[in-house]
Parts: sequence; structure tokens; C-alpha cells
Amino acid sequence: MAAYATLVSILTIIDQIQNHPRLSISFNMNQLKSLGEKVGFLLDFIETDTHGVIREQAQVLERRIASAAYAAEDVIESHVVDQIQPAGSVEGHRLRKVVKDIMHSMRLKKATKEENHAGSISMLDLQKVIEDMDSIKKKVMEFKDESGSNDDMQPTSTTTSSSTPLITTGKNTMVGFDEQLIQLLDKLTGQRSNRQVIPIVGMGGIGKTTLAQNAYEHSLIVHHFDIRTWVTISQKYSVKELLLQLLSMISSDIDSEDDEQLLGQKLHKILWGRRYLIVIDDIWGIEAWDKELTSFLNSREDENCSNILSLRFIKSNESQSLEEIARGYVNDLIDRNLILKHTMGSNGNVKNCMIHDLLRDLCLMVAQKEEFICVIEDIARGTERGRRIVCDKKIQQVKYPFPVFYTLRLAPLTGTWVTNIDGRPFRVLHTLRLAPLTRTWVTSIDGRISNNRLLRVMSFNSEAKIKYLRRHIVDQVNMRYLAYTNFMIPSLAVMLPSSIDIVWNLQTLIIRGRIIAPSQIWEMRQLRHVDIWELYLSDPPPQSGDQHPDDFVLPNLQTLKNVRNFVWSEEVCKGIVNVRKLIIAYGSEWKKSNKDYQLYNVSQLHKLESLSCVSYCKDETLRKLTFPCSLKKLSLDGFMVRYQDLTVIGSLPCLEVLKLLDSSIKEDEWNPIEGEFLRLKFLLVLWSSLVYWNVESSHFPVLEKLVLLHMKELDGIPLDVGEIPTLRLIELKSCNESTIMSAFKIAEEQEDAGNELLQVRVEFLSEYLLERFQEKMKQTADHNFTRNNFHVVTKKYGPIGS
Repeated sequence: MAAYATLVSILTIIDQIQNHPRLSISFNMNQLKSLGEKVGFLLDFIETDTHGVIREQAQVLERRIASAAYAAEDVIESHVVDQIQPAGSVEGHRLRKVVKDIMHSMRLKKATKEENHAGSISMLDLQKVIEDMDSIKKKVMEFKDESGSNDDMQPTSTTTSSSTPLITTGKNTMVGFDEQLIQLLDKLTGQRSNRQVIPIVGMGGIGKTTLAQNAYEHSLIVHHFDIRTWVTISQKYSVKELLLQLLSMISSDIDSEDDEQLLGQKLHKILWGRRYLIVIDDIWGIEAWDKELTSFLNSREDENCSNILSLRFIKSNESQSLEEIARGYVNDLIDRNLILKHTMGSNGNVKNCMIHDLLRDLCLMVAQKEEFICVIEDIARGTERGRRIVCDKKIQQVKYPFPVFYTLRLAPLTGTWVTNIDGRPFRVLHTLRLAPLTRTWVTSIDGRISNNRLLRVMSFNSEAKIKYLRRHIVDQVNMRYLAYTNFMIPSLAVMLPSSIDIVWNLQTLIIRGRIIAPSQIWEMRQLRHVDIWELYLSDPPPQSGDQHPDDFVLPNLQTLKNVRNFVWSEEVCKGIVNVRKLIIAYGSEWKKSNKDYQLYNVSQLHKLESLSCVSYCKDETLRKLTFPCSLKKLSLDGFMVRYQDLTVIGSLPCLEVLKLLDSSIKEDEWNPIEGEFLRLKFLLVLWSSLVYWNVESSHFPVLEKLVLLHMKELDGIPLDVGEIPTLRLIELKSCNESTIMSAFKIAEEQEDAGNELLQVRVEFLSEYLLERFQEKMKQTADHNFTRNNFHVVTKKYGPIGS
């Protein structure tokens, strides 16, 4: 895991350097090419050759590869940082010393020349890393040659023991078992990689043993399995004798004096990593299998399970974005029940997942075993070289005296710790430092990062410091992911520094606060996701004579959220052509400026899939907005939609989700037209003055979920809505009585017609309103609300129809 991740990281860094206008001229391209070739070779080895028979040897090589890859990563990124930021600081010297120590521990020779400019990491260090990679490459080639020669050998087959006659020299003839033999061979040689048990049962004398013998001797089985063995267990058996019998057939290294546990460990060690077939003949009960043999085969079950975590590698391709590839892998994990769906989006995609605590523990065990991640739950010890650090929240609650914190100033923790002295909260030890090579820092404690120049990932779940965002954000020039998820929103927006583009590799920026971004943000070409609670985005800087138009293009940007009062010029839209999710908002202040916000240019975003537009003015100004045909999800809040606008929206060929929020439908009547909304699956309407909705089932032919919120004027839902064959849920919240009654009638009619799939859910804001409604209904003929598909509840927490 660690080796693979680091090798992929190196290839990514090399590619980014080669395409960076400043960094590409500061490296020896021949060195980078040589390193890239060696990394590619080792990456191919990790992907294809490290899950073979000789697992232990492969793990040793993986550890060497990971160590060398880490050194290469440190050298390259240290040099990158030196090119971007002055390297004469104390932190810079400390970083270089640690890198040197690691390289020395790998027995790399000391450089014979002076380091260039102010003592930065030199390219001679990179050459030494390349030489070490080359040495490992030779070891890998030797390993592959040895493994290949072993693969060419005949698989291990067993011979008959004196006590259990196995197979006669001539095959027993089977009559009428051809089909059963084919089925058995297919099960034995199928694509399943896990162990399986295939029972052959029946009365005595019908040919069970003969069938097994013919399968056992079949050439397909002989070549498919590395080890084959046959034992007869009979009604009375000894576990030790059984193990000795198995071992005697596949190994010469046995000792009859060994106990059952040791014999079982030897058997497991021989079978581990190989394809094996064990035939147990004349078994009288399942106890011998369930209680005895499987206990030894499972003796390293945790290690077996851990291999699940490394069977699949994420690979990029030209036809999909990294996000699409990752979503596919998440769905694959869900299909395999390794992670669980928690919340779903309106488009049917998974929004949040959960992981079973046992699998989480297994992941942490593997990650910490490979030194891939360090989880701190107590005082940190031995984490000076930690590359990915997670600080558990409960560490806040530990009461340590100040002298203990003082002695930890060189520990790999950073920021402000919260302790309790004399019963009062007290902030101490601002001088805590991360280990200079740490790449990831995730914590829920209060604090800010020190000058760790190689840091890539920083995620704080605590209150952010405004001073950090104004000044210190540019200290981590190597940052890729920065998240402040609990930001204290000030009355005035925080201005990010104009030197923000120095953070050259930043890909994800998440801040729950009010932020002003300078024009230099348009030069951060690696940005993929920008999610800020309220973002005031500056225009791209004017192009000077020595600049290329592509200098202000964000080709990788996928997500841009909550941009306020921004002018969508044609040049801006050309600069973010790959954006897929966009949220824009316009407040009352925009009306005073009389600007043309050029919303008609949004239609040029031909890859845009999700668009949310919020107007706090509730006027018709936003009706200049036009939509690209690629839209799958559209949310309009305060948009003042007219009938002709709904026709335009309905004609969008890919639209699957539509949310009309907060008085977005201005007119009181909506007459859909057949041929519109052909792919719409989810429809939500909130706070609308709509009275007459003249809808038929053909108007929304594939609708799956209908959500109506706070519909106080609606005359009702037409019964024909229940005839939509794909409709599964009608959800109402705080709607008028006529709407609720029409929904009940739809539920009643569909249940009587045998439709068990459609459910109707009505939510009241309080128990009082529910009881009042029920009391009123008792006075009418329609007071029986006991339908199986009709559910009435009171207000829940969280959004409805998310």
C-alpha cells in the first residue's frame, strides 16, 4: 500500500513539474526521465507480481521500494520548495537534515559537491536516489526470474501414504457422471480467489469417491493447483495424525514430536499464498472440518483479510476524471459490503458512507503496520518520521502538566493543545512542531500548523485562526488539501494573501467562512475543488505581454461553490471549461451596482453537471441565466420562474434532478407538456405559490421521487401522478390539507391496484398539528389512515428531500 501510493505520487509530481513553467527549468530532465522509468518498472511489479506464491520475499522488496520511493519524494519536493520559497530558515535547515539522515540510513553515498543556492537539496541527492532505485530494480528482476523459474516447475503433487491408498494407476471408469464432473471442475477452477468448500454427499456406494478421484487426477486440476493432497479421515480421527498425514505428503520437514499448534502453523505456512486442493475422504461429520482443520487454515485470518485491502489499485485514464474513477471504486466496495451506504443524494449517488468498526480496525492495523499512517490517541512517541498523522479528539481531554508539553516541542504534533490547569482551560505550547517529513495532518483539536514545508494535507475540524488564513497559509507551499470545517464566521470577509499562488499544488480548498480570493487564485492550475461558505472571487488579472492566455486557466477545476456576485465573462468561462459542479449566489447588494453579470455565458460550460443558483433579491434579474445541455442537476432558489422558463428547463436532455426553492415558481398554474422532463427522476418544490398543477403521468415518465415542501396554496396532486410506473416516493412536509388528502388518495388507489412499491410520507412540524389534522379527518368520511403505504410523522432533524 505505502510503496504503491508513493510510487504513484512520484510519477504525478514528475508530470506536474514537467508542465510547470517555473519548476520545469530547475530540474535535470534526464534525471527525471530516468527516475520515471525506474518508478514505472517498480510500479508494474507492485501491481502484478507481489501477490504471488513467495509472499514474504515480495513484502521485503515492497518495504525497500517504499523506503527508496519516500527518499525520492522527499528530495524532489524539497527541491521544489526551495525553488518557490527561500530555504535559509531554521525549518529549512531542519528539513534538509532529516532528509539527509534518511538518505544516510539507506546507505546512499554522501554528495561530493557543495549544495547549490543557500544549501538547498541538490540534484546530486536525486542522482543518489536514482542509483538506489536502480539497485532495487535489479533485485526485483532477480526475484522475478526466480519466481518465473518456480512457475515453470510442475505444481506440487502428493503421493500416497501407506495408511491411505489414494488413487490407483488406472482411472476408475465413471458412467453417467460426465455432467457432474464438468460442474465440479468448473467450481474448482473458477475465478473465485477465496477458499471454498465443495461437499460431495450421498449414500454409500453411489460413486462419491470415484467422482472425486476423476476430478483430482484431471489434467486441468493438476496444472491449476500448486498443491494437491488427499486424506482419509474415517469416523474416528486424531487431529494430530491428520495434520501429520497432510504434512507428510507436501513437506519433508516434519517432526512427529511437534504439538498440534505447531503442526498447524507449519501447514498454514506451506499453503499460504498458493493454490491448494485438499480432498478429505470418508468424512462422517462436519466437526472435523468446522472445529479442527479450519482453525489452522484460519490461523492468520487477519492477514488474509488484510490482503483484501490491496487487491485493487486506482489507476487514472484519459476517458474519466479522478473523481469518476474514485466513485467507481467506492461503488465497488459497497457492492462487496466492505463499506455501507449512509446517506444518498437526490440523484441516487452515495453522499456519505459508513465503515464497520471491525473493518476500520483492520484498515488501521494494516496502515500502521506499513507505517502508512500514525494515529495519536495519547502523548506522541516515536512519530518524528510520521508522514500521515491523525490526532484523536479525545487527546484534548487528557490532563498533562505544562512541563510535559514543554518537553514535546520537537514532537510531530502542531498547533495549540487544550489542557486543563486548576480547573480552567489553558492553551499551551504554541511551539509544537510537526516532524519535518510529515505530509498529512488531520485533527479536531484547536491549532495551526508550524512551518512544515512539505505538508500536503491539513484538515482541522476546530475553529480556524483568521491569522493563519491571512498570512500563514502560504507557509506550506507544497499543500494539496486544506480544510477548515469549523470556521468562526467574522462580520467582515477574510482576504487571502495575494501570494496564494505560491501554494502551487493546491487541489482542494474547503473553508466554512467568508473569504475574498485575490486574482492570483486564477494561476493555481492544480485546483480541483473549491468549497467555501461564501466566496468573493476576483476577476482574472489582466494579461501582460509576456503571459500566455493559459496562465489564467484552471483546467482541472471540478467544483466551485458559493461564488457571490461574480461576473461570468466569456474569458472566465473559457478558463474553467471542465467544471462539473457550480453554486452561484447573488445578494441584494448586486442590484445597486447595475452590473451585467453575464449569466448567459454559463451555457458555455459544456461539462457542467450540477448547477445551483440562489437569488436573495427574488426578482427577475437572474432570468438571463442560460443552461448548458450537459446539466443533470439544477437547483433554483428565489429565481422567479415563469411558465416559458419551465419549458426551457424541461427540454434539457440530461436533467435528472430539479429543485425549485423559495418562491421560484412565480405563476399559479403549471401545465407541463408531453416530451419534456424525459429523464427527470427527482422533483422538489418549496414555498411556491403554485395553485394548479395540471400534470399527467406522461409528463414525468421516469420520475422516482416527488417532494413538496410548505405548499400552502396547491389545490392538490392529480391522481394520475400515481400512475407513473417508476414513482417510489411522494414526500410532503408542512403542506395544506388538500395536498395531503390528494396524496392519501393516490396511496389508497395504488395499494388497491396492487402497487406495493409506491410509498407516501407526510411530515408535520409538530405533534399538535398532526393531532389537529387527525381530529379534523375523523369528522369526515376519509378518516381511515391505516394504509400500509401511507406514513404520517412529525418533524425530524435534518433536511428533507436532500
